[in-house]
Amino acid sequence: MHKQGGPSWPPPPVSRSSADLSKMAKEPTQLESALLALCNVFDKYAKEEGSKRTLSQKEAKTIMEKEMPTLFQIGKDRPEKADFFHDVDLNKNGEMDFMEFMGLVSSLTVLLYEFHGDCSWGS
Repeated sequence: MHKQGGPSWPPPPVSRSSADLSKMAKEPTQLESALLALCNVFDKYAKEEGSKRTLSQKEAKTIMEKEMPTLFQIGKDRPEKADFFHDVDLNKNGEMDFMEFMGLVSSLTVLLYEFHGDCSWGS
């Protein structure tokens, strides 16, 4: 839900046919590369079992262990983070869709930034 006159969330989906690929840059920017990496990582693990558009609990745990091992270990030792999947699964359907995954990633990014004062690693 959004405030009257404000932007809607989530943004409406963009169909691939509506994108004008001829106007895209030849090389993605650093941020575009990061966004593509997030999409690729999600797709890599989502296709392991069940729906290829969602992560099962097992797939979500695997993505955390393999792609975010340091952050996963930190959160694993905290009792309030023992069931992160339940907190992230907003519609409580037992699967994590891409929007829910991005909510998790953005929350972890904010925590990393707040903890370090920037997004440096190991400083």
